[in-house]
Amino acid sequence: MKSNQYWKQRAELRMYEYHKQADKIADDIAESYISASEYISQETRKIFHTFQHESGLSEKAAREILNAITDKDKLNRLKSVVRKIKDPVIRQKMMSILSSPAYAYRIKRFEQLQEDIDRKLSELAEMEFNTTRNHYTDTAYEAYNRTMFDIQKGTGFGFQFSSMPIIRVAEILDNAWSSKHYSERIWSNSRDLSVKLKQELLTGFLTGRSYHKTAKEIQDQFEVGAFEARRLVRTESTYIANMAEIESYKESGIKKYRFLATLDIRTSEVCRNMDGKEFDVDKAVPGVNLPPLHPWCRSTTISTLNKQIMDKLQRRARDPVTGKTYLIPANITYNEWIKTVRSGGLSANGENSEIPKHQSPKLLEKIKNVDYNKAVKKLEQYEKIISRSDIENAVVITKDGEVWQCFGTSNRVFPDYDLGNKLKGAYVTHNHPISETEYSFSEEDYKLFKEYKLPVLRGVDEKYEYTFSTVNLYLDKSADSIFNMSLEDYRHEMSIENAKNGGVGYWRVKRK
Repeated sequence: MKSNQYWKQRAELRMYEYHKQADKIADDIAESYISASEYISQETRKIFHTFQHESGLSEKAAREILNAITDKDKLNRLKSVVRKIKDPVIRQKMMSILSSPAYAYRIKRFEQLQEDIDRKLSELAEMEFNTTRNHYTDTAYEAYNRTMFDIQKGTGFGFQFSSMPIIRVAEILDNAWSSKHYSERIWSNSRDLSVKLKQELLTGFLTGRSYHKTAKEIQDQFEVGAFEARRLVRTESTYIANMAEIESYKESGIKKYRFLATLDIRTSEVCRNMDGKEFDVDKAVPGVNLPPLHPWCRSTTISTLNKQIMDKLQRRARDPVTGKTYLIPANITYNEWIKTVRSGGLSANGENSEIPKHQSPKLLEKIKNVDYNKAVKKLEQYEKIISRSDIENAVVITKDGEVWQCFGTSNRVFPDYDLGNKLKGAYVTHNHPISETEYSFSEEDYKLFKEYKLPVLRGVDEKYEYTFSTVNLYLDKSADSIFNMSLEDYRHEMSIENAKNGGVGYWRVKRK
């Protein structure tokens, strides 16, 4: 087993990489803030000149007019302010302006600018949410897999493990670990920025501050917004990565972890005090004994291994057929290793994928004149049988009418390996056992559907039936909002997205 220094260096390197990725996302978001800032500044310049220059009014008169437009559609209030002006010449001139269509247009442009601010910031928040949501999902999977890689390389044992279920990823992402969900913080920051921008805009008009100073204040507020976005994505990335690493410890049977602070002049007092302390994996609480403990936190964890854990990992690395222990080469890279890691579902994994020992396929029957309706009806009959199995099965109806049953493992089945070219253009169904289902198709399922040009791919679990089809192009509707989705809906939404992008049909129904 590797030294303690190895584990520390690997953990610190992993977190450094996650933060680098988070900074790239934050850079993209910052670019959007800059773009929005430039747009608002340009629109401000147009309105600013309209009020303070094109009207030909004095600064004092302009301020009095602008002071009355803090609320929308209050032209009468403007006129009441103008009536109090003592100079009859100026009063008459301003009343003429207020009554003219040109002035009504100027008022409308001012209101439109405030609406533009709301619209731009809403678009910005939506973009930030979607971008970070995708980043957090990628970070969760990468952190889980990279930690598994480090554990296997550090111990030398190449044991099999399950991929992190998408439902668990969704639970981690949807957990309001710091009292507020990250999406709430995004929208809250957007609302705050909108209020501040409108205040700066109005202040610039009311005080007679120059356009350049007003534009600088607007730019400063956007920079604050971009900073808060960067802080949020960095902190949330730390949370996601550490939670995913805890899941890898659980999957590896590791019972304890050690808090690891990045010790330098920037290290916070709270993290410095936690450094080196050990905690139970099943009692990890983010913000309490698991990083992040504060915004911008760079701390992470390392697994605590003992002889008992090492013996268990060695047993898991032993081939049940040959009795040989699978060892990880010392010089293997992550990219080489990840090719051997398999997702659940129909195989379609290419040449680098090892196929475990499994039962040979069985020819069930042969039917004549295969068409869409006849094939689907036959698949539904077999689904009643295979849906009760605790391993994955596939039933395949080939183009020439052969009906095959393929047998797999708890989370995989291998019709492409078992049947080869017979699978091309076939009608296929398979089951997802209750212990493995994510209530829709996996990415491997979709790859096989596309690669073998299947007219129909069906899936079934204890609750739902779902279908990809190139014959029936009906497509289920996406959820209106991510917050209207249950944990059963995340993989379903991904299947909708795959079907939409691939130009095929997809739907899911509850089983009767």
